[in-house]
Amino acid sequence: MSNILTRVAVPMFFVISGYLFFYKVAEFSLSVYGDKLKKRVNSLLIPYVLWIAVFILAYSVIIKVNLVSMSGGKTVYDYEMMDYLLAFFNENINENGVIAVFTGEGAPIAFHMWFIRDLMIVCIISPIIYVLCKDMVVGGGISVVLLVLWVMNMSLDASGHYYLSAITFFSVGAYLQLQNMRLQNLSNAWWLILVYLIGAVVECILFRGSQPICMIVHNVNILIGIVAFFVAALKIANKISVPMIMTESTFFVYGIHAMVILLLSKLAQRFVPQSDLLMTITYVFVPIICTVMCVCMYVLARLIMPQVTKVLTGGR
Repeated sequence: MSNILTRVAVPMFFVISGYLFFYKVAEFSLSVYGDKLKKRVNSLLIPYVLWIAVFILAYSVIIKVNLVSMSGGKTVYDYEMMDYLLAFFNENINENGVIAVFTGEGAPIAFHMWFIRDLMIVCIISPIIYVLCKDMVVGGGISVVLLVLWVMNMSLDASGHYYLSAITFFSVGAYLQLQNMRLQNLSNAWWLILVYLIGAVVECILFRGSQPICMIVHNVNILIGIVAFFVAALKIANKISVPMIMTESTFFVYGIHAMVILLLSKLAQRFVPQSDLLMTITYVFVPIICTVMCVCMYVLARLIMPQVTKVLTGGR
């Protein structure tokens, strides 16, 4: 569940982001580009900085009150000015070297925010992506090359943390939009769901490990899974009514969930007896409890400080 099924999510989010970025863009002029970046200052950059600051503050409080036990290593109380600056971009630079600035290896201290960081970077280079993807043949070839490079990159964590993931899947989404490919046409490809599930089972049973063939199969399954989840979403979109609060709170849940689930996990490790049954129950219910808590926190935050909440969610 954690290392196969859910690994589809982030690449799929980049595809959706690329698709929506060029939505109704007839000509990607300098003024259109400027407007796109201006909007993303409010919807991405400001929330990105604020959520990392909130994460650092929460991290400081958790350590101070000894709410959970912290195992060795440097904490925010040991940070120097450069450490704080790196925490907002890539705190792994000291470990991975300056090259990490250009590869994207690593994450900010609020590790889940790497997605927003990489999304902002591909938005900045979007004119290049537009030029390459607006031509059907050139864009198709570029998309295939990027996908092959991504699949063959054995050191690449499927969930991202490298710019290659963001560029690859954002470009695929951009190509689909710029070529006016209607995703609704996928609704009849139900058999892909079966193919993906079979691939996931095969990967789980036969290819457990870090050998090159395992990573290639894993990445290919992610590509199939992206399409399969689109098919599933199209099939249920008109049959399931999602409560408005669930859609309104998504960015807030994304911003705060890492802190909550880390805290819940630490508390579970301390207080839940270490038995297979109880650990399995904890594994299933901690994310559910986390989501409920985050949605409740969003409702409370919106009541108490609506303007701050609006800024934290990028005006969504």
